[in-house]
Amino acid sequence: MSSSDENRQQDEVAQKQEAIVTLGRIYRATKPQIHLQSGFSDEEIHAAIAKISNGLNLLLSLCKLELSETEYIQETNHLISNSYGKFKQLEFADGGSLGLLISEDALNLLHNLKVTNRYEEFEFEDLVSNLYSYWKICIQTNSGVGDMYKRIGDSLFIASTMDESYELEITHDLVREALNGESTLRRWLLWVLEELDESTNSDISKENKVAVVRFFDSDYVVAYATNDFVTFDELDFNLEKKKRYSDEFVHGEVYRNDKIFPDNSQDWLNLVLPGTDECFILGRRFYDSMEEAEETEQTFLNWLQALLDD
Repeated sequence: MSSSDENRQQDEVAQKQEAIVTLGRIYRATKPQIHLQSGFSDEEIHAAIAKISNGLNLLLSLCKLELSETEYIQETNHLISNSYGKFKQLEFADGGSLGLLISEDALNLLHNLKVTNRYEEFEFEDLVSNLYSYWKICIQTNSGVGDMYKRIGDSLFIASTMDESYELEITHDLVREALNGESTLRRWLLWVLEELDESTNSDISKENKVAVVRFFDSDYVVAYATNDFVTFDELDFNLEKKKRYSDEFVHGEVYRNDKIFPDNSQDWLNLVLPGTDECFILGRRFYDSMEEAEETEQTFLNWLQALLDD
């Protein structure tokens, strides 16, 4: 590359950085100034949702503009690549300016809606969807900063406690990425699901409950464990391992491990869950009965299958 080309590229980067800082200042000065408020009237909530949504739409448009220089952008704002290295860092996704401010506002607003139990009164689905799309772009292009990643992750956690569809979407993206042999998003998406598990299960007495673990091991698998036995449901992506988790598998693991049948649900799970790096936990739940567990988990599995089939 010639020195003139390098100078031109440096000038372009500087101009983009200056533009995103200026846009951040304009955004922050726009009312309502969400970061300064601890409570909101209905009118302010509508205005805050509009402000954050407009900021996100601008960010996504700018990121798409930068990404249009490559061949790796789809019209849905979802990025798919066989190589993480093919994505370049985006100046417009800089987490020190507009992205950080928007992520801070989104977290403050969603937290307020959650603690005041008012989230069913307002429509913020597009806001969360665009926030998630922006987060994935930043992660997949190694753009932005850790504070912004954490704030958006916290926002997605809060949204998932209010609407199960966000947990489903995150699970879908994890499974889809694993099936494609990728792991770019895995750390952050699993972190959101782990936070959701901790919140969901923190106040539950786990004694005499049916323990359920959702995990990925070439397929999406659900393990149901009681004090007496463990059984499984699974999707059929990996035909070579189809129906691997059968009674024969369970008895084989018991025989291999001291030939003693466990007497509690956690020991059953410790016995049969694979411990390889390729396997990762997607969620833990506890139910009062096997019927409730199977009905709830089968519904979630069917939703996931429908998303993956689209």
